[in-house]
Amino acid sequence: MNLRVNCLTAVLGLAIPLSAVSSVFNVYHGQSIQAAVGMASDGDTILIHDGAYTETVVPYGKILTISSLLLIDGDTCHVASTVLTPDHARPDTGSCVVYAYGEGSAGRLVGLTLA
Repeated sequence: MNLRVNCLTAVLGLAIPLSAVSSVFNVYHGQSIQAAVGMASDGDTILIHDGAYTETVVPYGKILTISSLLLIDGDTCHVASTVLTPDHARPDTGSCVVYAYGEGSAGRLVGLTLA
C-alpha cells in the first residue's frame, strides 16, 4: 500500500514541473500569427520569421512573447524584415496588436516593425 502511494506521489511530482514548460511556435511568411497565438498558452513564444504579415493579432488574455528572429540571433536586420500591418478587421483600433483582454504588462513584443 505504501509503495503505491509513494509511486503515485512521485508520478504526480513529475507532472507538475512538466506543465510549466513553455513552447515556441514558429510562424513563416504566409502563415497566420493569430493561429499560432490561438494554439499558445501563457509563457509561450511566437517566433515570427522574416516577411510581411497583414493581420491584427489579439492575445486574448494570454501572456506571450511575440518576436522576430532577433530574439534568437540578435541580428537587428530582422526588425526591418519582419513587418506587421493591421488587416482592418478591427477598424475600431486600426492596430497590428491589440492588448485589451487582461494581458497585463508581462507580454512582450520584440524586434518587429509595426506599420
